[in-house]
Amino acid sequence: MGFRPHNSVVLLALATEPDGMSGPLIRAHADQGVPHGLIDTVLEFIDVFNVTNLAIAWYGTDMAAMLADTTSMDLLDTAGLAAQSFLDCRYGPNGYVCVGITDYTHWAGLMDVRDVDGQSVEELVARGLVGSFAELNESPGVMELVFQGSAPLDTEPKDEPARLPWSSRQCAVESARDERERTRLRRKCANVWQEVLDLLRQGIEPEQCVPSDEAIGLLNAGLDSVLLRDRVIVCAVNNAVTNVTRIPRAQLAKRLCDANEYSATYLPQIVDLLEYIARYSDDDDPAAFAVAGYLSWWQNDHERAYKNAMHAAQSDSEYSLAKLVLRALFVDLQPPVNYCQQQSEQA
Repeated sequence: MGFRPHNSVVLLALATEPDGMSGPLIRAHADQGVPHGLIDTVLEFIDVFNVTNLAIAWYGTDMAAMLADTTSMDLLDTAGLAAQSFLDCRYGPNGYVCVGITDYTHWAGLMDVRDVDGQSVEELVARGLVGSFAELNESPGVMELVFQGSAPLDTEPKDEPARLPWSSRQCAVESARDERERTRLRRKCANVWQEVLDLLRQGIEPEQCVPSDEAIGLLNAGLDSVLLRDRVIVCAVNNAVTNVTRIPRAQLAKRLCDANEYSATYLPQIVDLLEYIARYSDDDDPAAFAVAGYLSWWQNDHERAYKNAMHAAQSDSEYSLAKLVLRALFVDLQPPVNYCQQQSEQA
């Protein structure tokens, strides 16, 4: 994560390869204890990412208080049992779940402290059921990560909000909402996309290509159409495609496969544009972030792909393109351009 979370429950998909460390992770805030919806979050996490090995960790501030919080302990235990049952049904004996708790002074496996009958932390330490976090932190595996430069910060860094303040994006959001209510067709939106892409190809900066909040709203609304969204993707990766309104649906896959690293001249500018309009999008609108994530993955910029895909998933956890990108990053799936190049070399 890059920092030590506090008052949080973290789900981490563990890599199955001998030299692998981890896969995707998500964090649920636990300021008032373990959240009641944790079990749903855990099962969805396993399902979306095809997780086989899962770690669940509750990060609190006081081990004694955590052990005394029977509601949170029950929720954590139930989530772990449900996750293990789910993995058993899906993978048989090949999947496992580990659940732990820590306050950064002590740590324990949940199974060891599930029923401690009011015993003090000191008594549990004496029995070997609770360990020292400092000793855990000095273990060879942890020290190796520190040596490699991944020592976590003690405090959570402040992330820049994914979107602009409401006062700055209200007009653009209302423009998108109005277009969605006016018609399910996106012809007007497609025309605006064509105009903007033409300007990008002329070397004009993304911010200058979109002169008004209304235009930003139309660009965001246009991505509601899966057909238009996919046409924008093809235009980004294939310079031979210059008209976003005239790509036959049946030709999309072929045009995408025709793309290569040399045909994606304007892809970086289009990603910049998508990130720009995404900052003006509605709170539950994932499309621009998701397309930016997909295109970033396409050009092997995994950090940028993950950031945008996570913004999209936080806007709409069911948005398929965001899930596709996150899944691709988790399994280290090569982008289509690499596959197409391999096919060409073998032909």
